[in-house]
Amino acid sequence: MIPYFRFVSVLFFSVNSFLCFAQDNKGIDSLLAQGDRYLYVDWDSAKMFLQQAETLALESQNEKDMGRVANMLGSLHYVRGNYAESMRNFSKANDIFNRYPDKKELAYALNGRGLIYLSQHDYARAIEIWERCIPLNRELADDYGLGKSNFNKSIAEMELKQYQKADESLTTALNLLEKFKEKPLYAMALNRFAKLNFELNNLTKAEEFYTRVLNIKPEVTTWEKTFANTGMAEIYLVRENPSKALQYGLIAEQLAEKAKAFWDKERATKVIAKAYENLGDYGNALRYTKLNKAYSDSLYSENKNSEISYLQLQLTAADNLSLLREKEIAEQEAAFNRKLTITLIISLIVTIIGFLLYARLLQQKEEINSQLEAKQSEIENQNQKLEAVNEEKNKLFSILSHDLKSPINSVKQLLEIEEKGFLSESESQKVRKMLIRQVTETDEMLSKLLRWSHAQLDGILTSRVGKGEFHP
Repeated sequence: MIPYFRFVSVLFFSVNSFLCFAQDNKGIDSLLAQGDRYLYVDWDSAKMFLQQAETLALESQNEKDMGRVANMLGSLHYVRGNYAESMRNFSKANDIFNRYPDKKELAYALNGRGLIYLSQHDYARAIEIWERCIPLNRELADDYGLGKSNFNKSIAEMELKQYQKADESLTTALNLLEKFKEKPLYAMALNRFAKLNFELNNLTKAEEFYTRVLNIKPEVTTWEKTFANTGMAEIYLVRENPSKALQYGLIAEQLAEKAKAFWDKERATKVIAKAYENLGDYGNALRYTKLNKAYSDSLYSENKNSEISYLQLQLTAADNLSLLREKEIAEQEAAFNRKLTITLIISLIVTIIGFLLYARLLQQKEEINSQLEAKQSEIENQNQKLEAVNEEKNKLFSILSHDLKSPINSVKQLLEIEEKGFLSESESQKVRKMLIRQVTETDEMLSKLLRWSHAQLDGILTSRVGKGEFHP
């Protein structure tokens, strides 16, 4: 009973642990989904959900879950403008998903790092990162991820004033994101098309895209509404309509405050300060200029840049280690492929030689069979000739036995009569003459029979040509 009880206890514990793990995993999935939902709408709510997910991940000690949470926390701090903390979380996720390969999450971490480089004006490095993301997303057949990478790449290209490349990247992104209109990224792509047209001084087209964003139903995220309103303010400043610019700018500031988006606060306060200045309200212009400076300093402080640079060095080392591992794996695969190729070539050569030998054996076999058939045919011909000779021999013996028997019997009878003394001397002489004539005639007859037999044999003569061999 005791072993059985232990077995039941262990089984119960295992099932319970599995259910708890499944429940925790499901809880983390749900919390991450909620955090993603509120990321650009209500920063505080997003933070609450993601902190709960982080607690569950730490309790379960599941590294992949920790990596997923780190990716979302990276996005959370990026929205707030806390780039050092954002880079720290993306670095953590990057390291985890290099050790526990997950292409989708690794692409997410790389994408986040690219955004940090973008915020620090390191546009070339940002583009390099997104060019690493694009093939990963293509392998995953992830159209949304592919759209995100092209979208982010277009921002860096715009900052480098590579407007043609930016337009191509944005067009690719928007085509991919047509299937994901409910996602914030679709509105972001429209906003960026507006910004691109603004940079090219195509104000009508820029206003058209910003208006599309503001008219999307259901409403887009707070962040995108902030961006669109700030963009509209910039357009009206260029059109020398500071009142309208101020109206849009103040709306953008309120939305940015709600989203806790420092980058958007910096952009909104800049356009508001300029609008107040153009309206001649220098007091408010100065106030917003100071606010803009504070937000700008918060985003680009020297300490943060140093910390981010340090994290970049760490990531570079991690990337180098990852690339070294990839190189070692590639070299091992290449060595294996070389050995496999050599083995296949040797096998192929052996197979070809085997086929050639087999073909040669078949040819020799056919030659031998052909020779045997010729010999068989020759033997059959010889047998036919021998049968013919045998028949002629039988005929010859038949003739000899018939034509020679009578003369010989006559000779025999005459000799017996003479031996018994029944003949006189004169009769004996006559008998001897008769015997000589009979023997002579028999001899002639025998010669004629032999010539006839040769003629009947069709000239077949045998001659010895070798040991034990005769040929006709």
